[in-house]
Amino acid sequence: MASWVLKMKAVFDVGKVLGNAQFGWREILATSGESYQDHPLANGQISDFDAYLKYETGEISTDSYLESLQEVFSLTSKEAAFRVHASILLEEFDGVQEVIQRLHTQGIETATLSNNNPIHWQLFTSSGKYPSVELIQHKLVSFQLGFMKPDPRIFSDFCKVTGWAPSEIVFVDDSPKNIETAISCGWRAKRIDPSEPVAEQLIRAFGLE
Repeated sequence: MASWVLKMKAVFDVGKVLGNAQFGWREILATSGESYQDHPLANGQISDFDAYLKYETGEISTDSYLESLQEVFSLTSKEAAFRVHASILLEEFDGVQEVIQRLHTQGIETATLSNNNPIHWQLFTSSGKYPSVELIQHKLVSFQLGFMKPDPRIFSDFCKVTGWAPSEIVFVDDSPKNIETAISCGWRAKRIDPSEPVAEQLIRAFGLE
């Protein structure tokens, strides 16, 4: 095993790295069982919805976000809005739990650095559907830190909170922009392609072959 592996801290994005997700509103609405609403946003992505971005950085409450989601898609209730929002998340990727267990067995600390929000974070950490996320030792996300990737400030604040040096960190994420920023902040970073077997990519990224 390479010497750098023994010294590293393993940091994970969550959506599309540990658990699959969908980001198009039309697909999300279909998964939730809510009928398609004739609104331009339904043809867009979650990042096109300003309230979603504010929710991911902790600028607005869960109630305010769900009210905005209910209004924009003319949903019948806040409960329906919750179902739509929850439908962004899909299943955990095969084999990722075992990769994290292997890291821990070798004494390597793990953490998350994810653009995330309170509803999704509760599902990721408390529903039992994502055991890989529950296993991770240090859980940090955007709504707690007040910034979203690829803002360099979230990478800086992560290091302040954990006390980890950038040179110790190996970070995995599906977004090229996030990878680029992490590298510019002195992190070792590897992109994960969620269309290919993820666990195999994680094994290579963390030098566990």
